Amino acid sequence: MSALAPGATIGILGGGQLGRMLALAAAQFGYRTHVFCPEADNPASLVATKATFADYTDETALAAFAAAVDVVTYEFENVPAATALFLEKHKVVRPSWRALEIAQDRAKEKSFFAEIGVATPPWRGVNTEAELRAAIADIGCPAVLKTARLGYDGKGQAKIKSPDDIAPAWAAIGGATAKPHADGGAFAVLEGFVDFACEVSVIVARGVDGAVQAFDPTENVHTNHILDTSTVPARLKPATLLKAMTATGLAATRLDLVGLLAVEYFVTKGGDIMANEMAPRPHNSGHWTMDACQTDQFQQMVRAVCGLPLVDPSRFANVTMTNLIGDDVSDLSADMLRISEAINPECQHRVGDMRTIDLDEQFDVVFIHDAIDYMTTQDDLFLVFRNARRHCKPGGLAIIVPDYVQETYEESTDHGGSDAGERHLRYLEWSYDPDPSDTRTVVEYMVAYRVGNGQVSVQHETHHCGLFRRAVWLEGMTLAGFSVSTVIDEYERE
Repeated sequence: MSALAPGATIGILGGGQLGRMLALAAAQFGYRTHVFCPEADNPASLVATKATFADYTDETALAAFAAAVDVVTYEFENVPAATALFLEKHKVVRPSWRALEIAQDRAKEKSFFAEIGVATPPWRGVNTEAELRAAIADIGCPAVLKTARLGYDGKGQAKIKSPDDIAPAWAAIGGATAKPHADGGAFAVLEGFVDFACEVSVIVARGVDGAVQAFDPTENVHTNHILDTSTVPARLKPATLLKAMTATGLAATRLDLVGLLAVEYFVTKGGDIMANEMAPRPHNSGHWTMDACQTDQFQQMVRAVCGLPLVDPSRFANVTMTNLIGDDVSDLSADMLRISEAINPECQHRVGDMRTIDLDEQFDVVFIHDAIDYMTTQDDLFLVFRNARRHCKPGGLAIIVPDYVQETYEESTDHGGSDAGERHLRYLEWSYDPDPSDTRTVVEYMVAYRVGNGQVSVQHETHHCGLFRRAVWLEGMTLAGFSVSTVIDEYERE
């Protein structure tokens, strides 16, 4: 298959955040994207050209999907390997189903590393509690028990600090119903603990011509089994970094992989590396490439799967990236609250959801600023109006200031920055509407900041905002009991 021309369609299995970023990168090259996943509510389909929502075992839907795309790839490794194998009979799949089959099974993954001469922590496959006890006798404690398939970020895992933990650990991973997989693969693996100095990951791209390009190794810190920070350059000797890059390139080549491969390694105190796990897809530890490299991991993957030549991914800035997930983002409000209380000591501060918070008091004026833009459904928007009315005294006033209504919305970019002493910040804001038929817009924020030591940190955030017609706003406020009028402020907001 020759290189795909702009206008071709990339099929993406999976609808997560990595698929979303891959679809955005594909659009930069002029490619369309078609997402296939079971869940209709997913990040990737919001920005894809088309989406199919069906089970990964639905062969009728898969065949139709294959007929609608020019090449197939995947954004996470827990897509059933049988799905990729079925699709390979209809369309080119990159990376191949074999790479997926190995990466999604910890026992097969570790056996593969052994075959190519890359060390791993000591391990044993287990299918029964008796086999687990035998493995503990062989490997020793402490150790960690993991389901061979599925499970990530600490899920499907249990620590075994002593033999007394064996039975509870086996029960914790579902051992009561354990049996070998249909292909004979072990239900679980026991891994010996490694006294490591740090963890690193390496992401390589491999093209259809066999060319390999590697991003700089990333030094990672995990908290509660979840990636916390990634730092580049990794603070390791060049010889150790070369070992990791060479091993990752070898793994991609031996898999005959076309696309991306990320491998996580333990680095021992002596500078040796041990492979922990691999993923034939973009990796969370590689998001920094979007802001600090000549090309990022998503763009490089698009090049690979579409048959385009790979390009030099050299890094042009040092980076420390923090991985914010769910409550981590909410936790920032505590710091923001303390700052606001210090600046505005005369004001009472309460934290809550504007749709439901009950202040147990009524006011002459209720002011709702542009945070209302984060209401992405009409139901949520109307809840805010009703709650605002409930907090207004009779004859009171509610001032609601969205950034825009549908009639005034325009896709836009903004940028700027500031310098204050030893702190320097630059930002890029990009607002766009991926699907004019729905009530959502997307705002991408990229922030780079540098402190006195010269180290640059980069953060990328994706925000989802609501977009409603003026008539919807007026209807909701009227239903809430307000007499509505509109005013244009100095910033041309209505």
